[in-house]
Amino acid sequence: MRSSRAASLPCLAALFAASFSHAQETRSSPRLLLDRKLAERQVQFTGIDDRTVMYIDSAGQPRTDLLSDYLAILPLPEAVPVRAVSFIELADGQRISGALVTGRTPPADCLLWGHLGLGALTLPLDSIRRIQLQGGVPLPLPRPDESADTILLINGDRLDGFLESIAAEVTIATGDAPRTIPADRVQEIILSAARPAEPIRSPIAWISDGSILACRSISSTRTGEVVLSPTIGVQESAEPGTEARLIASETLSMRLDDLRALIVDPALIAPLSSLRIAAQTPAPERRWARPAQPIEPRWAPAGLADVELPGPMSVEWDLPPAAARFAAEVELPRQMWTWGDGEVSVSIITAQGESEVWRRRVNAESPRARIVATIPPAARRLRIVLHPGEFGAVQDKIILRRGVILLEPR
Repeated sequence: MRSSRAASLPCLAALFAASFSHAQETRSSPRLLLDRKLAERQVQFTGIDDRTVMYIDSAGQPRTDLLSDYLAILPLPEAVPVRAVSFIELADGQRISGALVTGRTPPADCLLWGHLGLGALTLPLDSIRRIQLQGGVPLPLPRPDESADTILLINGDRLDGFLESIAAEVTIATGDAPRTIPADRVQEIILSAARPAEPIRSPIAWISDGSILACRSISSTRTGEVVLSPTIGVQESAEPGTEARLIASETLSMRLDDLRALIVDPALIAPLSSLRIAAQTPAPERRWARPAQPIEPRWAPAGLADVELPGPMSVEWDLPPAAARFAAEVELPRQMWTWGDGEVSVSIITAQGESEVWRRRVNAESPRARIVATIPPAARRLRIVLHPGEFGAVQDKIILRRGVILLEPR
């Protein structure tokens, strides 16, 4: 019996008509605008195109600004993360929700993937990093020195080898012999041989079905829809006689609310959660502490995953060479307000030493603070310390919300 997640094109079209593409009256959508100085501003987002962003400001006045004045459009902090059960991750970081198209035979070394709005995509296997078919806890991505593809079955069994094909059945060449497994028994596939991808330079959109798409252009209509032209699908085939286009539709239309986040220029920002933690230690009076870690980085809008510091501790991140500015919101979670009371400091480490650039106390009376700090050209690391307060380490836990590094090539 075919899995309920395997879909034909008519089914996908019907689902799309019911979920995404229907006209509605124009209405505003609350968002955060992140500008080029890393300041955040809450607005009522009303429209966008390749050059401008339209919104209603805090005074209730409609405004139109240059899109290039901003780094990102973000959901409000309390927005519920969007998760996808079945999706493909490409080597360049794009993610496409949907389902395998099992009623047609894909070209050699490709698969057919159905997206609700884009239709049937023909994707080369060497452009894919991960295929998630049934949800569940993700497998770790392979190290660069690993050459085997990995298939995780829904019963927990794991097969390593070379993925030969994927459609209604998945075929993998193992050390013993090729194995063929029905696709509805496969939870996840990790491909080790995805070709290196160039960094994405065009705007990147996070949409409400869990997809992440780089865009050639973006616009909105008077009926309250956003129209994206994804970069995927405009590649030309190198083989004569084969299909030139990889997708059935060149544009994707959605409601304004379905555009969850947008990175205007990916070359200018780096999420704090994506940087390598170079060192972390508990406060001197503590013998041990749980490590700092990103919170659900896979589903964070715009890739700006929150980072939890679970107790008094010091954490250091390696900075990229072009780092020029750092910003984040420090928050003492509501459940920590009874006893939580500490200080947060931010320091920049260079070859000459360490300098503190920001410090605030957080407690029930002042549970949030906005960090914005300049990073000098010689900076090597960013150090954030949660210092225990009046009541010691009890309930001293903070969340670094939407931590981001501004990159300015020097």
